[in-house]
Amino acid sequence: MSLHSQNIVVFGSTGSGKSSVINMIRRSSEAPVSSGASGCTFQSTAYSTKLQDKEYRLWDTAGLDEGKQGKVFDKKAFENLCSLVGQLSHNNNGVSLLMFVMRGPRITDAATKNYRMFYEGFCRKQVPIVIVVTGLENEDDMDQWWITNEGVFAERNMFFHGAACVTAITGKFSTRLGRGIHADVYAESIPKIEKLIQNHVLTEGWKKSPKNWALDIWKWVLIAFGALVPIVIQVLEQDAVKAAIGEIFDSLDIAQS
Repeated sequence: MSLHSQNIVVFGSTGSGKSSVINMIRRSSEAPVSSGASGCTFQSTAYSTKLQDKEYRLWDTAGLDEGKQGKVFDKKAFENLCSLVGQLSHNNNGVSLLMFVMRGPRITDAATKNYRMFYEGFCRKQVPIVIVVTGLENEDDMDQWWITNEGVFAERNMFFHGAACVTAITGKFSTRLGRGIHADVYAESIPKIEKLIQNHVLTEGWKKSPKNWALDIWKWVLIAFGALVPIVIQVLEQDAVKAAIGEIFDSLDIAQS
């Protein structure tokens, strides 16, 4: 894979279908579809792929989950974010697209916070964001779901540059059909996701210097999570945070400039 691959951050709650969507794009099953990650971990794994001779790295990133644990942002989560920032800055590639994956039909508070965390906080609204809604295999018309629900997202101040309504599963195997019961709509879903990438990915990724980028994210975390950030971290002065960020990057085997 080229050092100049464009980075696409694929994020969402555990169980949203992120890994399945990545496997659809890559035509493989390398990305595990179940994860032990829980809460707000921001653990990331990169997968390489090509679309029409263009090279991409898909970053499978665990964001905020439902439940009490998922609403607490801790030191390990911040270390994982710093690691992701460093990796995305490596070779000056930056972020070329944000892909938000959520499972329909209900829009959760975690979905709203994930959107804000990545689009507003992580990329400062400087990177296009698209949404892939999974779990719609039982809809008569999957695309109609977005037409019906786009306004609900707008009411939450969630706006997207593009959307794909899909199923990320082939379904239970049918002896009569000789394939999964959702295989047809699954096959139709793959080009929808690919089209989102091709239509909205930035040629040159957006980024800042890793340490300043991480500090900006830290400031946003304090605003977004408030008292839900453990108090021992919350009370740190900015200089102490800068020092902590420096220590984190010093421990990472990645570029810092």
